[in-house]
Amino acid sequence: MPTRAVPRAKAPGTARPALTEAEILRVALEIIEERGIDGLTMRHLSSRLGVALGATYHHVQNKHALLVLVARSRFARIDLPIDGDDGDWAAQLRSVLLDVTDVFTGQAELAAYVLGHFDDMAPTELIVAMHAVLARAGFAEEAIDDALATLFFYVGGTLVGGFTTMGGGDAQRRELRARFERGLDVILTGIRASLAPIA
Repeated sequence: MPTRAVPRAKAPGTARPALTEAEILRVALEIIEERGIDGLTMRHLSSRLGVALGATYHHVQNKHALLVLVARSRFARIDLPIDGDDGDWAAQLRSVLLDVTDVFTGQAELAAYVLGHFDDMAPTELIVAMHAVLARAGFAEEAIDDALATLFFYVGGTLVGGFTTMGGGDAQRRELRARFERGLDVILTGIRASLAPIA
């Protein structure tokens, strides 16, 4: 998506700052955190940015396109496994999925939107990297697909349900997080035991 600068409305005698995609994403996330996805409208976003509605549309064509950018900006924060890394595949996948959980914790509505529009919003680089980890470990193609589906269902359900952030105090939230990690370890152990690598 191009990040062509769009002039913002200015008071007489002041400089005309440029509107950027990064600023749009920052303010969109603020609105989502304050008002949820339903509270994010192109008109409200433009008002918060201090620009005309048309200026925002120069960068994003509609709300869905904006949410795609927001989701991709979250996925971009995740450290992907290094291509060719021959370390333990389960440890690599665990690290990636904990990163996914961290960047979407507290964003249950956004996580639900991503899952509901997965064809448009699938994190291709993330899926390819995780697939490569299992392929390097020698798993068959069907086994890889089953493993990734299971892991995404578990992590996605956790995020949509807000399980990692529900609870009263810090101690309870830490225990819920620890329980989530133990569940992830159970799934990875099951994948290790039941998905036989190619001979």
